[in-house]
Amino acid sequence: MSLSRIAVLDTNVIVSGALKERSAPAVVIGAALDREIVIVVCPAIVAEYRDVFARPKFAKFRFPPAWFDRLLIDAMHRPDPVLAHPSDAPDPSDLVFLETAREVGACVVTGNTKDFPARVRGRVTVCTPTQYADWLFDPNR
Repeated sequence: MSLSRIAVLDTNVIVSGALKERSAPAVVIGAALDREIVIVVCPAIVAEYRDVFARPKFAKFRFPPAWFDRLLIDAMHRPDPVLAHPSDAPDPSDLVFLETAREVGACVVTGNTKDFPARVRGRVTVCTPTQYADWLFDPNR
């Protein structure tokens, strides 16, 4: 698996990191806040993050989390990509994450790798937060 210190975080990673302080998603977000990795976003990704935070099921939580604005300030901001992938993706709304990663040579970190099957990911590396955190802190890397 070819990983990079540049990553695009799927929305589920942001939400999980906010809900579970000691989880692998929280470790990945912590690495971004410590500037050990660079997170890449585009307007469509930021809008999705904010839309998910506004869902009624998250009303009882303090969303967005306190670190969210800092994460966005530190992120590499890109324009929305041109979506050029097959429409047979399991979740076409996830293609913006894949195309953003492709444009900058980043990997996609997601809790739902099944939404990024090989037929749509091409050369973009897709991994789970646990795989990414393990790679980040592997002394033999």
